[in-house]
Amino acid sequence: MVKARKQAPPARGLRESCRPSVWRSEREARLYTEVAATVRNAGQSHRGYQVGVAAKLRDRDGNDRLVWGANKKLLEGPRTCKDHCAEEFCECCVRLFGGKILALVVYAIPERDDVSGREEEVPIPCWYCRTRWRKQIATGTGPVTKSTVIRCVNADDPSVWQEDRIGDFLKGYANDPVEL
Repeated sequence: MVKARKQAPPARGLRESCRPSVWRSEREARLYTEVAATVRNAGQSHRGYQVGVAAKLRDRDGNDRLVWGANKKLLEGPRTCKDHCAEEFCECCVRLFGGKILALVVYAIPERDDVSGREEEVPIPCWYCRTRWRKQIATGTGPVTKSTVIRCVNADDPSVWQEDRIGDFLKGYANDPVEL
């Protein structure tokens, strides 16, 4: 995973594997970050935790599209069918258009990961998202691929962010349990 950084645009030092084919420019990446920041306000959580995600997808006709989503978990306790992560909401939208997600921008306040116990300078997708992505990559079914880029942005300080391919990101969480 690329180390979280605090830097002013344009982004220098990104892994070359991430930058050329996904973002046309750093300006485009900032636009997606602004969308994720705005949609974060629609997040609903019993504990007040809000996540916004903007996704760049390439539809089945080869057009790039922007979809976005926010988290929803209104009741404490185990997840129900009415609960969803912001990333998951974007994936559902992509399934309507067909195609694949080229990039996800996750915008939230960082917190300790429930499963790994790790604390990062940027928000990290939860165990449910990581598990879903592993299945999609393994089976080739779904909008996320190992080359999908994920940019995690700290909502408390948006100049702190990290970006990597999801396949590489998941390697950092190789000890995730198969089930909770």
